[in-house]
Amino acid sequence: MTPCLLSILFLHFFVCSVMSVTEPAGCKIRFTDKGLDMLKYETLKFVEEELSNISMPEMKGQDGHFQYNITEYNYNMIFKGMFFDLSNQNDTLKNSAIDPVIREYSRMVYLALSEFFFDSGMFAYYKAGIFQMHIVNEKMPKDLEMLLRTTYFGAIIMLNPALVDAPLSLQLAVNSPPKTTIKTSGATVVMTAIVQVMVLPPGQPPVQLSSMTMYFPQPSFLDCIEPVSQQTMTVGLALNKPTTSILIFGP
Repeated sequence: MTPCLLSILFLHFFVCSVMSVTEPAGCKIRFTDKGLDMLKYETLKFVEEELSNISMPEMKGQDGHFQYNITEYNYNMIFKGMFFDLSNQNDTLKNSAIDPVIREYSRMVYLALSEFFFDSGMFAYYKAGIFQMHIVNEKMPKDLEMLLRTTYFGAIIMLNPALVDAPLSLQLAVNSPPKTTIKTSGATVVMTAIVQVMVLPPGQPPVQLSSMTMYFPQPSFLDCIEPVSQQTMTVGLALNKPTTSILIFGP
């Protein structure tokens, strides 16, 4: 046997020995394009079968019956988390809240609500005129009318005794957007409103009896949500383990 042939055999033996030591015994699988297409087809088939097993009432809207479509695209959606008036979508508040930081991962779903989330809703209602009330005539409850007449009886007599039986009106108007404050101790909503009491002489302009500015601090209205930091609240939803097959859609 020639020296060249011996060298080749020795090299082959050395390479085989090294490979047998560095690579553990196992099974290697190589997927071809045809195999990947088949896997994709079977996956879509499984998803369609699972969707067909979901029972739901017939849903029909302006676009027709409920339909679904399966695509291979993923979307990472970032929600701003705010309310706005559809008639004036550019009239919004500036978001000064910090992004929430989730430090726990023991729950299935986490929802973070900042002061801006609630303030934007209050701002939209304020701009729409929801926080204004004018109580007069048939809208005036009898007990409220009696309370106002008793309270302002002296003022009416000093103003004009002939106005004792004239109708009264009560106007409440929030003069600035309500402000939400979130602390670790709870949440508070503060509203400032102007209250005016008027007497309405028949055929004459209304006469103001009183005008005052009222400050309404409402205590925590979100008892189900636990404040975890300044300006941010989070709630964790512990979902029960499903007993049937479910589909999870996401990126």
